Amino acid sequence: MVTNQDRAMIGILTERLAIRSFDDGDAAETFAAITPGLTRFMNWEPPSSLEKFAEVWRCWLPAMSAGSELHLVIRAGQEFVGIAGLYGLREDQPEVLLWIKQAAQGNGYGQEAMAALLAWASQRFGPSAFRWPAAVDNAPSRRLARRLGGVLVGTFDRPKYAGVLYRVPASGVGAIRKADDGSAENSN
Repeated sequence: MVTNQDRAMIGILTERLAIRSFDDGDAAETFAAITPGLTRFMNWEPPSSLEKFAEVWRCWLPAMSAGSELHLVIRAGQEFVGIAGLYGLREDQPEVLLWIKQAAQGNGYGQEAMAALLAWASQRFGPSAFRWPAAVDNAPSRRLARRLGGVLVGTFDRPKYAGVLYRVPASGVGAIRKADDGSAENSN
C-alpha cells in the first residue's frame, strides 16, 4: 500500500526526467497542457476551467493515499512534460496511464518515463503484468506498448474511439531492443 508519506516521497529519476507524485502545485501547468488534441484518444474531454480540473485532481490524492492509484508528474529539467501513473495498484495487472503534452511529444519522454515507472512498480508492487489500453488510431501509444514488451490481448470500444489492450509483462520491463532498421521492437 502507498501511504501518505510514500506518496510524498515517490521520485524516480532517469537520464533526462524527474518523475514524482502530483501535488496541488502542479495543477496549473497540468491544466494548461490539457488540450482537445491531447485528449482525442482519452475517455474524457479537457476541463473547461482550472476549477473544474481541481475537481478531477482532488480525487487523485485520496486514491493515491489509499494505495489504489499513482498520478505522477513528468518533468524534463523544470519543464512539465506530462503525467504518468497506474490504476488498480492492488490488482495483479495494474493499468497504465500516460500522456505527454503536445509540445513535448516526439522526444522519447513517454518511453523513458514508462520504462522507468514500470520497472520501479514491478519491484515495488510485484504485479504479473501491466494492462496498456490504447486507441486503435493512436499509433505512438501502440508502438510504445510493443517496445516495452506488450502483447496484444484484446479489443474494446469506448464512446470516443475503438481500442486495443496490450499486456506488458512485469518481468523484463525496460528491456528495449533496436531492430536492424533502427526502430525499436520488443525483445521477447
